[in-house]
Amino acid sequence: MKKWALGYIAVTFFFISCNGQDSGGYIASQEDNKLTCIVPGFDSAIYYYGSSNQIRDIKRGKISDTVFMNGMFLTVKDKGLALSLKPGAGAEVIADLTRVVSLSNDHEITHRSIDSLDANEEKAFGYITPPDIKGYMRGQHEPMKLNLPRDNDKDTVSAIANFPQASRLVILLNGGNDIYVYPAGDIHGGKKYTYAECRELLKARKPDKNFSVMIKPSANSTYKNTVNMLDEMKTVGIGHYALVDIGPEEEEYLRQIYR
Repeated sequence: MKKWALGYIAVTFFFISCNGQDSGGYIASQEDNKLTCIVPGFDSAIYYYGSSNQIRDIKRGKISDTVFMNGMFLTVKDKGLALSLKPGAGAEVIADLTRVVSLSNDHEITHRSIDSLDANEEKAFGYITPPDIKGYMRGQHEPMKLNLPRDNDKDTVSAIANFPQASRLVILLNGGNDIYVYPAGDIHGGKKYTYAECRELLKARKPDKNFSVMIKPSANSTYKNTVNMLDEMKTVGIGHYALVDIGPEEEEYLRQIYR
């Protein structure tokens, strides 16, 4: 895969969590409650029900076929299924995957994950997930130094900076599941959180109409860490948040508290 194509991964990972997390209580091992959509490239999509050991009801179509895609998403919603997306290695695969993710957003699909094709699927369909994409999924690269996606433009970031300081939180991501949250202007006044604890904190602060969040990934962060936190913003329904660069003082503080 050409290196320029990897830039599209950022767009896709911005919208979808890499580890299968969601807020609806879905357990990834419940294969019978899953629909898998393989995106091989070439404007094509394949989906089936159940586990890869018992592939059922295979359907093939084009991503540009509105009727085909709408039928898949309606099935997911009507049957309460989780959607698992798996990219192949064909032409424009990341652009195609981004389109599918965007369509899933339009259909308000919340139980979803992204994964690589397993051995059973490779044998059944003749496609593989490229090693470069697998590396980004596993956080084996250093994507935070690349063109990390921003959910908010410069005007939004400026607006958040003008909100009352007492209503602003800063979330520092330190790789793994390490999260440090502090009130704006007081880095020493924060504490370490898990994702679950951070979600409860966001819920508690959400009623404040001026509440806003600045998310700052560290050099140790991966796309997985970042999109998980972005998903938390969407799950809780935080209206004002931005993904911004971390400062050197914040990087140093994280190194001290996570030695």
